[in-house]
Formats: sequence, C-alpha cells, structure tokens
Amino acid sequence: MVLIVLQEAYCAVWISIIMRSCSSTPTVEIIMTLSIAITLLVAVFFIGFLSHKLMLLAAFIPAGTPLGLVPLMIVLEILAYVTRTLSLGMR
Repeated sequence: MVLIVLQEAYCAVWISIIMRSCSSTPTVEIIMTLSIAITLLVAVFFIGFLSHKLMLLAAFIPAGTPLGLVPLMIVLEILAYVTRTLSLGMR
C-alpha cells in the first residue's frame, strides 16, 4: 500500500515536470508541494498504524488530559497535523 502511494507521488512529480517547461523549478507549482506534503503525511500515518496499531493514537493525547476529552483531543490533534501539512505545503 505504501509503495502504491509513493508510486503515485512519483508519477505526479514526473508528470508535473514533463508538462511544464524547463524555465522554472517544479516546486513553483502549489500542486507539486501539496502532493508531496499530503503523500508524506499519509505515508507517516499509514506506517505508524502498521507498526504501532492503535497505540499511535496515544501520541495525539497530551499528558494529563481528562478521560472525557480524549476522543475530542485525538480528533483535534489529527486536524492540527493535517492543517500544518497543508499550510507548510502551500508555503
């Protein structure tokens, strides 16, 4: 599965390079940086779930969080990771 995601990212990079002229770098296009950023985020989560199973969710819970807030904190932390990826991808 990871290989398929990486292969799609590799193909997207080369298609973008081929479609554009050689007058500028490929990372000028926002789709290039976003596709690399999103591919990396998906790969990190996928590999994390493969190696740590559901214990990966413990990384999203700050120390001392009340038990009732744990589901909300997991969702908010994952949303923060996705938002950070998108914002850095657009930079």
